[in-house]
Amino acid sequence: MGGRVASPTFVGRVEELQVLEAARRRAADGEPAVVLVGGEAGVGKTRLVAELTDRCVADGTRVLTGGCVPVREGALPYAPIVEALRTLVAEVGVAAVRELVGPAWPELARLLPALGAPDRSGPPGQAAQARLFELLLGLLGRLGKQSPLGLVVEDVHWADQSTRDLLAFLVRNLQRERVLLVITYRNDEPALRWLGPWLAELDRGGPVQRLELPRLDRGQTTAQLTGILGAAPAADLVDGVFARSEGNPFFTEELLQVGSGSRELPATLRDLLHGRIDALPEPARQILSVVAEAGRQVPHRLLAAATGLDDRQLVEALRAAVATRLLATVPGQDGYDVRHALLREVIDADLLPGERARLHTALAQIIADLLRSGELDWSGSAAEVAVHWYLARDLPKALEWSVRAAIEADGMHAYAEALGHYERALELWDRVSDAKGRAGLDRAEILQRAAQDARISGDSRRAVAFIDLALAIVDPVVEPIRAGLLQERRGEYLMVAQDLDSRFEALREAVRLVPTSPASEERARVLASLAEALSFAAREEEAAAASREAITIARQAGAEPELGRALVVLGWTQGVFGEFEDAAPV
Repeated sequence: MGGRVASPTFVGRVEELQVLEAARRRAADGEPAVVLVGGEAGVGKTRLVAELTDRCVADGTRVLTGGCVPVREGALPYAPIVEALRTLVAEVGVAAVRELVGPAWPELARLLPALGAPDRSGPPGQAAQARLFELLLGLLGRLGKQSPLGLVVEDVHWADQSTRDLLAFLVRNLQRERVLLVITYRNDEPALRWLGPWLAELDRGGPVQRLELPRLDRGQTTAQLTGILGAAPAADLVDGVFARSEGNPFFTEELLQVGSGSRELPATLRDLLHGRIDALPEPARQILSVVAEAGRQVPHRLLAAATGLDDRQLVEALRAAVATRLLATVPGQDGYDVRHALLREVIDADLLPGERARLHTALAQIIADLLRSGELDWSGSAAEVAVHWYLARDLPKALEWSVRAAIEADGMHAYAEALGHYERALELWDRVSDAKGRAGLDRAEILQRAAQDARISGDSRRAVAFIDLALAIVDPVVEPIRAGLLQERRGEYLMVAQDLDSRFEALREAVRLVPTSPASEERARVLASLAEALSFAAREEEAAAASREAITIARQAGAEPELGRALVVLGWTQGVFGEFEDAAPV
């Protein structure tokens, strides 16, 4: 059948919509609310949220929406938050967003380059990520003061770790902000072992309600069909569609799309979608394949470059794909996406290995070219390029872009995602000739950076394992300073891992390795770290001796941060010894 495929009237979900409406009213009154909306693929989560959004907009509530991206073998840090912020910038302009954020807007520019040059100063760590989270919480609060705010995060089952951490932070810390946070997820993803525990943690973290959407019953399915057809459907059509869809609204729409006027309906949804795709002309099928493998909304210029179609062919193919409701557009946005995630899965499964590799090669090359030319501004896009090169089995380029993606994720305080990209680079290292030239870093540096990200992400034992691998390939005779600094890092990670005896061994080895002459920042650093460790262990005399040596070296080398650390330890030890007059001016 042609024409409308979705019902213009909202069917069912009366109780669920009432829950969301009540949450919206509470948020408007200064009582922040969080609603988790779960259900199987195609059951109507997005339609329910769209109905809520329409009511919010009509009532003067601003709604910002972002979706998690199903990028396989990789992660796009904060993808839904970046999408929501882009919408905000489009609505109010860069200057207004800067004013809302305040002087710290360059920090937010790490996620949203459209704001201007990002602030790259300051050491990485959990504190840096916490500052970013606080900044976003403050922005939501100030937006809520202007008007009630709805923040919708869709498809959280695809969320990266940093997005999950941010959402958990918001749930715990929303207090009096006029904010409604709605999170949707698929509950038919048994492979995602993290999803259930994470949702349970949200339940305990704040004002959270859960909505699990069931399938529609026969009467509701009849109402859905009536809305689509514009008239009451025949009883045998209802029977046939409902028997096969079992009340799943998306399945119902797809079955009706091919089944009206026919007594034979496809046995499975996969057969149904295959039939609809096969009925398209080849250029339209080509477009669907590109969009499906891209994994996100594809801008027109990227689609044109990836398909190689001329303007006339591209427009005709797009019209055919959009007319059949297999390809979706968003009003006011430049881009196309497949209508449903299940359609993406069917298209991907039907590709031959060679076809899939060619598509990923084209996407990787074109996205990289558009990024270099400035025509594409996708935060986290290095990760997409890395994923496409990996799926194209171009391992040298996958290594190169995995390192770029890791560095980009580190710059966004997305440390778990950076760690994943460094691990991918390490996986590829021995399979790529001139790996160091491709990566721009040697293997030991990548291991050290992976260790730091593992430590920040809360896995100190994994951090120690990475440092041990780095130490195994750094010759302490040839590079004593580098080996010493690796041992100093090892000592820090061992302390967090509660292996204190081994920590002292590592720190003393660091002091032994870093030369005493000439005076250097590195020598001051390892001495200051040893002094801190000794002070934590209440070994005051040893701590005082190490801190005095660190102070001398730091002053000679002009190493201000290390000087400050050592002075703090010396002052503390003198206070313990009762030498308060000496401790005060230190």
